Amino acid sequence: MNSIVNIRESIYILVVLGILSGCASTEVDKAFRGDMESFKETTVIVGYCQSCHVHRKFNPSTHLIQKPPLYKEPPFTEASDCKTCHSIKRNIWNDIVQVTIFPNGSLVESE
Repeated sequence: MNSIVNIRESIYILVVLGILSGCASTEVDKAFRGDMESFKETTVIVGYCQSCHVHRKFNPSTHLIQKPPLYKEPPFTEASDCKTCHSIKRNIWNDIVQVTIFPNGSLVESE
């Protein structure tokens, strides 16, 4: 009987630890929340983006030069960091979902 109680307690502890670890903030969460110094924040966010095969050659310097002129209004025209246009959220499974923030119809017409 005592071993059954220990097994139940162990399972309960593992479940609680699993839930709590799923709620723990990662460096990426902290960076997008602004809980870091600006340089560290940018380094973490860019590293996260470059970890994806689609963005592995991503160059944040050229991105911040090329993209702001495409927009008509602040803060997009004055973007100086990733968080102006990008954020993350967590889904029900605690996976990171990337979000790009677009202004409402204020892209500059291409000529």
